Amino acid sequence: LEFNSAFTLDLDRWKPMRAFVLLLAIGQSNSFPPRHPRPVSTSNRRFAENIMINDGVLADGNAGEKMKGGCLGDGSNWRVWAVIDELETNGLSASTPDEEFTTITSRVVCVLKQWANEFAGLQTWQSLLNKNALLHEVEESIVALHLFQTWLDKRNSKSPVTLVDVCCGKGITSLLASFLFRRELYQVVALDKNASINWHHIKAANMIAANGRPRIMIWGDTNLHEIDALVERLGAIGTTLAFIGIHLCKNLSPAAVGLANNLLGVCDFLLLAPCCLPRQARNYAKFKYGPVEGQRFASFVIPVRIHESEEDRKLRLEANARRANAKRRFANMPCILCDEIHPIKKCSLLPCDESERFEIFRRAEDLSPCWRCGELGHKKEQCQTF
Repeated sequence: LEFNSAFTLDLDRWKPMRAFVLLLAIGQSNSFPPRHPRPVSTSNRRFAENIMINDGVLADGNAGEKMKGGCLGDGSNWRVWAVIDELETNGLSASTPDEEFTTITSRVVCVLKQWANEFAGLQTWQSLLNKNALLHEVEESIVALHLFQTWLDKRNSKSPVTLVDVCCGKGITSLLASFLFRRELYQVVALDKNASINWHHIKAANMIAANGRPRIMIWGDTNLHEIDALVERLGAIGTTLAFIGIHLCKNLSPAAVGLANNLLGVCDFLLLAPCCLPRQARNYAKFKYGPVEGQRFASFVIPVRIHESEEDRKLRLEANARRANAKRRFANMPCILCDEIHPIKKCSLLPCDESERFEIFRRAEDLSPCWRCGELGHKKEQCQTF
């Protein structure tokens, strides 16, 4: 299904998030107007080109290999020019109120023109400015950044804000935000699990940043599901956080909500544009009324981390450490029949008699550590740790 609308949910009752915006997918127009040759300014081109070559990162993302020449013609036929024409002529391709997005669209067009004039034709900008899906991704960023601007305008506090572009991909939203919100943002954090993405355009934009434009911090190889580590790292920034997550697939969307929940008092804004639904949602749609006989209820429930106090978080981490220790002890325990390292149920010396086998299993269980705390002398059901 394709949803051609954007709306805001006022969820004051849903603590700890003070602002929660759900942005549904914006329809994409696959038609481009005829391209016309564009004069490309040489302003800053030589300086930018030198930066690209000295950094030594190819447009296809291969790091450490020196580029063989910095330019690919004048870039007058690059897709960025068609995107500019489309936005100037027709506005957003989705069926959203054009008047609502006129201002932000005009500002984005100005930024795109600046990029096209200065960087079109440079090899290391080709993967961004000549990207096939550039129009679609720019339109999604326009809607997201408009809603972000609305939130900024309504803030009572003027404290600095760090924008976190969750699962940023090529970082189009991050780049646009850096150019559009010079005074409002402290910095932009672009995080993604894929560390092999070509972010050379972001590195180059940081090197030529001027007039107080916020820098973009690249957090590659960052797993959104490792919430505890991210809570520590993002909390250490020391500013108010605002999350934008566009095209988060499957369980990445619940993970983003859980991350925001665990940053109560720090993350004041979450804009989420889910992509494909998690498996649990598809199961519910398929079976209508939940699990049938033989199915686990967990297969129909999407887990979302909720806020926890520092004390609760400490207790949970300690419990996880004990559980991991217990698993390690289980894995390294020798078999009580042959002293080799394997589960008792897989031992080749087990007798055929059922009662004898049951007695051996009971003895092995008595000698095994508790699954919760890793200590000997009791079972999980008798554990008093929690």
